[in-house]
Amino acid sequence: MKQFLQHKRKTLTIALALLCLSTLALSVATPVIAKPPDGDDGKGNGKGNGQGQGQGQGQGSQGASNSAPQGKAKGHNVPVNVTWTLNITASGTAFNITDQSLNTSAQVTFNATVEKSSMGRAKLNVTVGNVTIGGTDYPIVNGKGHIAIRGGKLIMHLRVTGEGGATLPIVLKGNFTESLKSLSTIDNYINVTFLKPQSKLAAEYFLELTGNITRTA
Repeated sequence: MKQFLQHKRKTLTIALALLCLSTLALSVATPVIAKPPDGDDGKGNGKGNGQGQGQGQGQGSQGASNSAPQGKAKGHNVPVNVTWTLNITASGTAFNITDQSLNTSAQVTFNATVEKSSMGRAKLNVTVGNVTIGGTDYPIVNGKGHIAIRGGKLIMHLRVTGEGGATLPIVLKGNFTESLKSLSTIDNYINVTFLKPQSKLAAEYFLELTGNITRTA
């Protein structure tokens, strides 16, 4: 009986030892998979940074390439040059503002230099000129205006000396349809039309005139 118990104890000891060895071998053989920090940061950041930087740089390059031609073209092929001198001459009819059935002849002539020019507009400064309504002369004191190149408009604001020495304003709003490139040669001209009631001498006359814009220098 004693020998039987010793044999049983030895058998249990061996079995327990084998079980421990099996557990140890299993833990060594099984790989430990480490969890990436913050989930998919490695993948996400790489993808996000790559796309973000690529798109940002691409859009920046595209913006630069788009803006460069516009900046270059802004002062290119401007149809009116700042060295030009223009003569504007027009004649027609002056209508009494209070009674337009009363009308008389009218003539306007003045010189203007181009102060500033761009693709869309040319600013003008009037140097000398005269307005004649019926038999009365109104010398031009000064004046400013502009040519709306794309719109085909000539808009002038003049100040003239009236009877008794009073200073009176004149507004001339004209339209033209011909290309200003015609004025690239001295002595060439284009036609212009000034319509009422936009064109007028103070509160006295509406002006309806036709004439031309001539490059003199």
